Amino acid sequence: MAEVVDGKSIQLEWPDGHRSEFDWQWLQDRSFTREAREQRREAKRRKLHLWGSEQLQKLQPVDFEALMTDEMALYEFFNTIDTTGLALTSNVPCEVGQQQRLAERIAYLRPTHYGLHESSVYSKPNTSNLAFTGQRLHCHTDMPQYSFPAGILLLHCVKEAEEGGENELIDGYRAAYQLKEIDPEAFRTLTTTPVSFAMHGKDYIRYDLEKTRPIISLNAEGEVERICYANQLRSGLMDVPVERVQPFYRAMRAWDDILYHPDNCILTKLNAGEMVVFDNWRLIHGRRGFQGGRHVQTAYMDWDEVRSFLGVVRRERNLKN
Repeated sequence: MAEVVDGKSIQLEWPDGHRSEFDWQWLQDRSFTREAREQRREAKRRKLHLWGSEQLQKLQPVDFEALMTDEMALYEFFNTIDTTGLALTSNVPCEVGQQQRLAERIAYLRPTHYGLHESSVYSKPNTSNLAFTGQRLHCHTDMPQYSFPAGILLLHCVKEAEEGGENELIDGYRAAYQLKEIDPEAFRTLTTTPVSFAMHGKDYIRYDLEKTRPIISLNAEGEVERICYANQLRSGLMDVPVERVQPFYRAMRAWDDILYHPDNCILTKLNAGEMVVFDNWRLIHGRRGFQGGRHVQTAYMDWDEVRSFLGVVRRERNLKN
């Protein structure tokens, strides 16, 4: 038996005599109608902003001290990374440990084979890692060789290069959707062809990492979810029939043409005391060759902890997504 109470709730009497009362709004929020389910999905959907080279003019730095002391400044900073893919902070002390300070305002850094916290990136002799040289580092995402690549990358410039060392920053989501529009077959190829990324060596630990996945991963709705791309880590072995090899390289060429188009790429040089933080599942980044004692600290975070922080702040401050 069901009975409406005060027009705001419904009271049910079960066959065993037990009575339950449910708020109408609570029930409506959990409705199984198609419209209600779509509204719930839309409310949780990330509000993405896609961009090209024009984003450089909008990349205004946030003062690092504000991130250390003001929770809303911290929220806006990481919410921008969630929607736009990157954010910049300035006046960061030019010493090791600042990424850990920032991460611990939310949670903690992601350990990797480079170490438990940050790692120092500068030109080193006799290295097998291209990042630790002064040579150009072509556009890529980090950690495609991991089963679960870190979601956020933090780059802190402690000392800028005397010459060169500019960063290339590309919105991988926009590039993927451009590829889908311009060359649907190439898009299909890069979302379905398994590509192996591998890396082995010794740093903080000895490591032998390999993961096979498409370059462009889609979610259940067919939307671009994650880019995993690093030619310097791509294995020479391909586990596909030979007739799929040539279409794959044709798709890769079409992809690179879009990535390196001037309209899609921000070219900027980090100054000492600046830190750029970006979505490693979305942003494709590179570095021009350099000379001089460039020193950059690298660290990672995971999206679970960051989006948890964003959700907590929204809930406590009654903010909309």
